Amino acid sequence: MARSGLQQEVINLYRQGVRNAMSKGKDQRNQFLIHLRYNFHHPPLTARDYTAIEHQIRKFGRTLEMLSEPSVRHIGVSSDMEHWWANEVARAHARAEKAALNK
Repeated sequence: MARSGLQQEVINLYRQGVRNAMSKGKDQRNQFLIHLRYNFHHPPLTARDYTAIEHQIRKFGRTLEMLSEPSVRHIGVSSDMEHWWANEVARAHARAEKAALNK
């Protein structure tokens, strides 16, 4: 499937964020991944909102550049992020249970 340039930029930025999170210590890796995932889902954007997507790419690109510094070893995750992540995990478990029942 062919991707637009904007889609490819988002995918590359996300991959860079995952690589950055994996370069951090095991005890903080999960916090970096939650931060990454939360920021890719908030604010919710539509596929046609090109200017907002470009803005978020630039904004998170700068954040990722800052977080990729070796001196950054810890990141704070807000209670909103933790609550959002708990809901995402619960939804994934519910989908898996439903799929198992349908088989």
